[in-house]
Amino acid sequence: MCTILTVTKDKYDDKIKAQVEADTMNGNSDGYCLVLANEFGEIVSNLRSMTLEPILAALEFSEWYRMFLHSRLATGSSDVSITNTHGWGSNQYIYMHNGFIRDRAAKNLDVDSQLIGKWLEGGVDFCVKQMQQEPYANVFLIDTVGPEFYVSRSKDNTLYTDGDGCYSTNKVGPINKKVRKNSDHTHVIGNPEVKPEPTKKDEWETEWSRWDEYREEYAFTDLVDEMNLLSTNFAKGSK
Repeated sequence: MCTILTVTKDKYDDKIKAQVEADTMNGNSDGYCLVLANEFGEIVSNLRSMTLEPILAALEFSEWYRMFLHSRLATGSSDVSITNTHGWGSNQYIYMHNGFIRDRAAKNLDVDSQLIGKWLEGGVDFCVKQMQQEPYANVFLIDTVGPEFYVSRSKDNTLYTDGDGCYSTNKVGPINKKVRKNSDHTHVIGNPEVKPEPTKKDEWETEWSRWDEYREEYAFTDLVDEMNLLSTNFAKGSK
């Protein structure tokens, strides 16, 4: 089956790199998707490739805080192609799937995993609920707008964690604790200790908030009162 993996850069070591390469040797070589996020939780790259080399190069030379990796093992009659490689988007989410989808509706799609995209059209909660009914459906849902990602663990198959937001279908290094069956988990994509620089929009909203507090403090009754106070303050400042 396909493999999925997410780790932060400080935990991406030789053991994890060797596991990624071993997955390829074991048959997971039918397409790769690598999603990279910075420490603010912003998606900075969504790379799909039919070979592993560009994936490893991006991990080695790019600036990133967290990565999500899918290594495909094609099943059934679906073509081995970039189009059928995971990392599809739906309703602001990028999704990756390990296992297979049993729902009959999946039979009408090029790849069974694409049904997850249909479920996401009904919202993330609906999608997670549907996935929990699948026996083999470990899934990453990566929010490209908000700061979070979701992990859904199915009844069967394997999924491991380090207990600190890193997950893998293979036990590797500190990612060696079994994830509870039929469970879902939410994590922050970026570094929770780092906050982005305020934008001009943020600065304006802060100023308007202060002015609203000022108005409440002086209990203005109408626009004339506001203008009178502004004129008084302006006159004082001009002296």
